[in-house]
Amino acid sequence: PDIQDAISFLKKEGYQVESYKTSHQSTSGFVFAHPKQLEKLQRYGWLTLIDSTHKTNKYDWHLFTLYVWDGTWKPRYFLADQSSIETKSIMTVFPGLSKDEQECDVIFCTVHVMRTWMNKIYESETRSKMIQAMHKRTKIDCDMFVQKAINECTLSPVKKYISRYYSENTHQWALWARQHSPLLLQITSTNALESYHSELKRTTSPQYGLIGACNKIVVLDLKKQSDSDYVAFEFRVKKISAVGVEDDVLKKIHKFPFPIQKLIINEVLAFNDRIEKGKGLPGLLSLECHCLFFRKYMLPCKHILHKQMYSLRKLLIAKAWKQFQQMFDEGGFEIYEHRELVRIEFPEKNEIDKAAENRRLTVNELMERTRNEYWSIKESGGKKEKAEFIQKLKFCLDSVLKK
Repeated sequence: PDIQDAISFLKKEGYQVESYKTSHQSTSGFVFAHPKQLEKLQRYGWLTLIDSTHKTNKYDWHLFTLYVWDGTWKPRYFLADQSSIETKSIMTVFPGLSKDEQECDVIFCTVHVMRTWMNKIYESETRSKMIQAMHKRTKIDCDMFVQKAINECTLSPVKKYISRYYSENTHQWALWARQHSPLLLQITSTNALESYHSELKRTTSPQYGLIGACNKIVVLDLKKQSDSDYVAFEFRVKKISAVGVEDDVLKKIHKFPFPIQKLIINEVLAFNDRIEKGKGLPGLLSLECHCLFFRKYMLPCKHILHKQMYSLRKLLIAKAWKQFQQMFDEGGFEIYEHRELVRIEFPEKNEIDKAAENRRLTVNELMERTRNEYWSIKESGGKKEKAEFIQKLKFCLDSVLKK
């Protein structure tokens, strides 16, 4: 009855709802979204963040949330944590070219990856090399640092861990594979989604039924929609104020949308810092810089500003400022979605490689589901339930692992 009450409540609030049940796995659940949210998913879903949270209801059902950057939903990338369950499910729903569909890749949240490394790669020098590998701009440099981390690591378990989980899939966790897209360089973590879940969990409780949890989700959705409307209003009309910025430069900056104004002002301040530190004049010959800021936003950076101020050859002439400003004339940040600076070609996987990857994902998925079940029983079950679970698991594994 609780699930039907929750569905009725959501429909009354204007949400579109669909329930499902998988009989052979005794799994059930429901999916819901407001029409306005679906419109955004269809329009901005090129990059979609996915995350789940628990303890929002008494049934211990996990709440999965899809989050987009701002016809038909055609995701190109999912940014997720390292959950094999989520990765396998995404690959099942979006199989890509093998089913004559757009390719859809799962890339990992860099913050989550580094948190994992803090626990698993406990030799600081090795971890430092892996972090350097993550931020390399080319696959060759990334692979070199990963191999260096493995070769120079003194702990055998850590060597095996890196080789097993990170040496063959750098395209999922390293930034070399995201250099072609400013948007993928801007959004490298699921922090925004985790923040949403954190805000939601402050108002929910593990004692709630499904309708109680859904009620709180609707309230938070309304708040987020109101916040979004306010930010959209500010986007074109608000002007930033800044100390230490020349008036003529500030007037040019004011012609950009408000979030872009903040980005450029930060670069102006960073340029001032370069001058104070006595750094040399950048050797730029055009309005393209290889720094991370320019690759992310394609806007005047501290190096371009430095060149403009102290070089006889002026790059930021009035026409150049206008070209930067016109990027946002017809829209907002969606300019970054399909803007590609470099095209990276991935070698096509053959059937053997695909089968091997699928087997690896399946094994990791089963291990993850087993751990989740154990922790669920540990938190809510008694001694008898814990003992029965361990006994069943041991019996199943003994038959598989018996040599």
